[in-house]
Amino acid sequence: MKTKNNVQKTITKAFAVIISLVLISITVQAQEFWKSVLKNNSFHQIAMAMVDEASVEMDVAPATTEATFYYEEEADEALNVEDWMVNENYFGTGLNYETETENSLELEDWMVNENLFTGLTGLNVETEAALELEDWMTNTNYFGVRTVEVEIEHEAALQLDTWMTSSKTWRI
Repeated sequence: MKTKNNVQKTITKAFAVIISLVLISITVQAQEFWKSVLKNNSFHQIAMAMVDEASVEMDVAPATTEATFYYEEEADEALNVEDWMVNENYFGTGLNYETETENSLELEDWMVNENLFTGLTGLNVETEAALELEDWMTNTNYFGVRTVEVEIEHEAALQLDTWMTSSKTWRI
């Protein structure tokens, strides 16, 4: 029985090793497969930057000032204006607009008579007595005088480090 368990354990370990080797080989082949697919794709540059970014060290050559540019001036033909293009009958610019004004509102006596409206709504207007200030409310010793001290902070001027302007840091 002990031998049978040992054989089963050995077979299981061997099987696990074989499966892991197969999976590793499939993974390696899949990487090559995706590289070939992406190489034939329009996203080739992006994909290669993602795949080879860690393994390739970028050396950026200093920019040369010698460049050849060919400029060609373009000129459009002069437009010919025809009679129908400036005729107002075609474009409807002859519309007359009139500004409308309203008469001012006139108030009549019944509109401002409170007796006509208070019975209909049932609203009673309540008035409150005016607040009276007592001595303790205006006493500054009771509440105290609060002062606020404002401290203005001054920041140091920004300084440029070499990595901020290095062409190796900012790939163009």
